[in-house]
Amino acid sequence: GPVPGGRARWTEFADTAWYDGQKAEFTLTTAAQLAGLAKLVNGGNNFNSKTVKLGADIDLGAHDWVPIAGTSGIFSGEFDGQGHAITGMKVTGDWEYAGLFGVVGRGTIHDLTLSGSVSAARTSGTACVGGLAGSVFGGPSEVYNVLFTGTVSLAGRDGMVGGLVGEMQVSDTALSNCAALAEVSVGPVGSSAGVRSSFLVYAGGLVGGMSDYSGDPKVDMRNCYAAGTVTVQSGAGPVRPAA
Repeated sequence: GPVPGGRARWTEFADTAWYDGQKAEFTLTTAAQLAGLAKLVNGGNNFNSKTVKLGADIDLGAHDWVPIAGTSGIFSGEFDGQGHAITGMKVTGDWEYAGLFGVVGRGTIHDLTLSGSVSAARTSGTACVGGLAGSVFGGPSEVYNVLFTGTVSLAGRDGMVGGLVGEMQVSDTALSNCAALAEVSVGPVGSSAGVRSSFLVYAGGLVGGMSDYSGDPKVDMRNCYAAGTVTVQSGAGPVRPAA
């Protein structure tokens, strides 16, 4: 996902010195270390059976964020925010999966406050866009005690866009005690009226779309809410509401 305007990306300043493959638990206290997590996961380390904790509040405002498992791979570990806040996150560019995380599969994220903006403008294919994660799939996966505040948007192509999570798919995924105070926007999609009519966007204040591979919703959602707006811009094409 290229960053427009020449802004640097956090992965250019990534600190991975904290990682030791023989260990199962890590505590991160700086933005560069968190960027190191993104670099490691995007490089093929899914952190299965490993726990990553935040030991301090982290400000990501200095550079553009590259989603964890955003360029490739998945995050399958446990991410424990320990009640800390990540602020100033900015994701922008041509992303298939966009958020603090791109794809979470058989992973857990909990006890985190997150704020910032996520904006994906696709030129081909589809996109899954959310404040916390673009896509969460099961086996199982769980997200709980997470708050996102900010803006989330998708333009250019079809996909799923939600205030907290863009897409939750496959049985055995759970979302509990979560909230999104987000401005969600969609469009414009496509380059002409004829093209736009063939695209479909799922949008929601909390989750954009929920399904398993057979198309039946099988997501356990408890004690969650969304406050904000979902805006469909002129020329966005057909949009189906979700959660």
